[in-house]
Amino acid sequence: MHKPLYKLLGFLFVGIAGAGFVLPVLPGTPFLLLAAWFFANSSPKWHFWLLDSGLFGPVIRNWEVHRCISRRTKVVALSSMVVVGGASVVLAVSEPWLRLVALSLMGVGCVMVLSIKTCGETQVSLDPPQDAARGLSRDPPQEPSQEPSQELEQDRRET
Repeated sequence: MHKPLYKLLGFLFVGIAGAGFVLPVLPGTPFLLLAAWFFANSSPKWHFWLLDSGLFGPVIRNWEVHRCISRRTKVVALSSMVVVGGASVVLAVSEPWLRLVALSLMGVGCVMVLSIKTCGETQVSLDPPQDAARGLSRDPPQEPSQEPSQELEQDRRET
């Protein structure tokens, strides 16, 4: 029952994270981490797809293994929100109330990013082979091909 809903939410949060990486007033990282959680609980295939991504994989692996994000990820997220978002507010938004809304959203985004623990240098998980030792395999999880009782019966016949 939960798996289809979780998979749908995973895709939704991947989309919001993608928008967050493009739009300066919305942080992408927290939504990416939510997507990874929903996929981990609904679809090994899509969870592996995120983990195997050269762009998203290191961030997700750091979060899953150490519950932190790298200093570089924080710097990129915060600087893009402040520089690009600030420029957008100053140059493109003329209504004072819209400026206030945009600045408020950027403030919430900054607080969200800053509230996540920063990984130490020894915790940064960039190399997928090292992750295999921690239980994060680069091979996608395999669905069982047979029922366990059928596997036992086949093993008995082979011996």
